[in-house]
Amino acid sequence: MGSLTRRIERQLLYSRLTAAQRRRRRWLAAFLAFATTLLAAELALRLAGYRVEQLLPAQQRELRESASRMLNEQLGTDAFLPDRFLLWKMKDGANVAGRDVNPLGLFGTPPSDKKSSGTVRILCMGDSVPALTYVTFPVIAERFLFRSRIARRFEILDASVVGYTSEQVLRRYRQLRRLQPDLVLVCVGWNDHAPPLNLPDCHLGYRTLFSEVLQRLFYWSRIYQWMSAPPAGGSRHKGPADFAMRVSKEQFEANLRSLIREVRKAKGEVLLVTQPWRDPQVGATASTNSPAESTATLQLSYHREYNDIVRKIAATDRVLLMDLEEEFTRRRREWLLESDGIHLSGAGHNLAARMLIGALRNCGYLSPQEFEVVVARARYESVAPDRPRARWAVEPSHAVVAIGQSVVFYVLVQNVGNTIWLREHVVPRFGLRQQVPYGGVEIFARITGQDAPLGRVTTAPLPQSIYPGESTSQTLVLAPVEQPGSYIVELGLRAAGIGELTRFGAESTTVSLTVRPE
Repeated sequence: MGSLTRRIERQLLYSRLTAAQRRRRRWLAAFLAFATTLLAAELALRLAGYRVEQLLPAQQRELRESASRMLNEQLGTDAFLPDRFLLWKMKDGANVAGRDVNPLGLFGTPPSDKKSSGTVRILCMGDSVPALTYVTFPVIAERFLFRSRIARRFEILDASVVGYTSEQVLRRYRQLRRLQPDLVLVCVGWNDHAPPLNLPDCHLGYRTLFSEVLQRLFYWSRIYQWMSAPPAGGSRHKGPADFAMRVSKEQFEANLRSLIREVRKAKGEVLLVTQPWRDPQVGATASTNSPAESTATLQLSYHREYNDIVRKIAATDRVLLMDLEEEFTRRRREWLLESDGIHLSGAGHNLAARMLIGALRNCGYLSPQEFEVVVARARYESVAPDRPRARWAVEPSHAVVAIGQSVVFYVLVQNVGNTIWLREHVVPRFGLRQQVPYGGVEIFARITGQDAPLGRVTTAPLPQSIYPGESTSQTLVLAPVEQPGSYIVELGLRAAGIGELTRFGAESTTVSLTVRPE
């Protein structure tokens, strides 16, 4: 009887409330129910030990500043600035390895937001593999297309940034998709499996402005951490030392698939690229933060796995693949890669550019006839050698001198390749340096003993630039050798800032030298 009386009293009290008061009560009840649910979920996640390691906003800012400062020091430039979304970016007007940065943070001339009718726009995205060295394969490929004089117009934009992972490339594409690229080339991998900066990349920086606001307000909440975790993320608590890579294999695959979906949604196509490697040096992936077991061999093993993920995605998602790793493996990788075993040499960029032209044919942007024209007219200077070739004549073929006597050779060398040997070539800016010699060719002579080179190299600059079919003669005077014995003298070509052109196919020659006792 008492409970019935209390229920009747509550109904009478509720009936006396105005409509606005009833509405407020309903909203309050809903809010209390929602807050109770959130509190219960927060407690449950904490009791279960769930936690995604987070950095405070001040720590995030310090990490971004430290990373950009380190890149500037390594490359001798002031090009890199901290960025709260991308971690770091390139600033307008800067210079990286001889390449100028435009207001959009791309290399070269800034494009218009609206592309011209009939233009095929290609956006190259990646890390230092497509970004570094004075002439890279996106630049070379654009030269091929321009000099072919075919009717179709191509515009190749290079948005590659040193140190970027697939996470940063995905975020960067979202900033650049307004450029409406027809084809997006993606070349990442080495940095993805490198040791983390502190936490995995997916927990550093902000993917959007809205996510930045939420992170600043709710970074402490386990519910927020669970809801904001990337598709491949989310786990029990891990400290920074527990993370082995900047981007895990699962997250790497998720990032590439997300990028493919977004490019296709914007009516574009994706070209995935595997990154080549060479034994045994992979020193660029080494770090003081790396685990003890992260040896060069282990890093190469990781790298092959990441390349396999790229191939798997290309097959399952029906995406065009440019398999640089496979192509470089079939050839002499020591000519195609720099000594670090990671970055492409001039010859490597040349090969990659030709493969890009082939990819444009395979995806229909070049007709078979246009492709043949492009290939037939592909020529460029020795700053990025196509195929430097040399024919030598040296007198005497066997020199005999006494100790303390200078060695004289008369050299005739002919350019029998399809490149120009430039007498000199100066890059106006190369990072923070001005007027840097790059690509000028000279003749060198190196004396080698029975065990090793004597450490003495004699050089002679060309009298003028040598075009295909032309020859030049030089008199080389080598410093006296102080020990009697038999020696080999190697003569070859080398280019400033590039190195010996034997790496790119240019022949060298050898003659013998005998040094007699007095």
